[in-house]
Amino acid sequence: MLVTVHYLAQLRRAAGCFSEVVADFEGGTLAEVLHLLASKKSPEFHELLFGATGKPKPTWLFFVDDDQATLATQVRDGAQITILAPMAGGSGGVNAKMHELGIDRWSFEDRLALLQELWQSVSLPANPFPPPEAETNEARMGRPRSEMAEHEAGDDVVSHMGANGDAVAAKMKQRGEV
Repeated sequence: MLVTVHYLAQLRRAAGCFSEVVADFEGGTLAEVLHLLASKKSPEFHELLFGATGKPKPTWLFFVDDDQATLATQVRDGAQITILAPMAGGSGGVNAKMHELGIDRWSFEDRLALLQELWQSVSLPANPFPPPEAETNEARMGRPRSEMAEHEAGDDVVSHMGANGDAVAAKMKQRGEV
């Protein structure tokens, strides 16, 4: 049997991948799939999923295809399994909020797309800390700090503009910037 498993949140990091295909599953329940996965993964993965009890932690949410699943859910050939940690907060819990928003009626693909968009919206960009203002100005102007100091002291704008200096200076003069 082939079963595709999608990992989200911290389990994704522990698994080392976003999703994987499990080809050696002989059929059975969701609990059996989880035990098979844990036997192949790192101790960190096993600890996150099962803890010390040997049973999946009750905080995890499991979906088989488009339906929320229990550990006793039978897994068919070609099934899509999603494992995610519930979001904290709110008085009604995740299921009530999903129902209120109508997300519980969405397809698996639409739910997964929403989760990916949410993740991307909170993940940091490649360079989350902008350079200091002086470095930004230096890069934008394309000249060393010493030339920037000369310009700020009233040096001629055109002398620092390179080949297109005359055209740029003319536009700046039209706009009253020089």
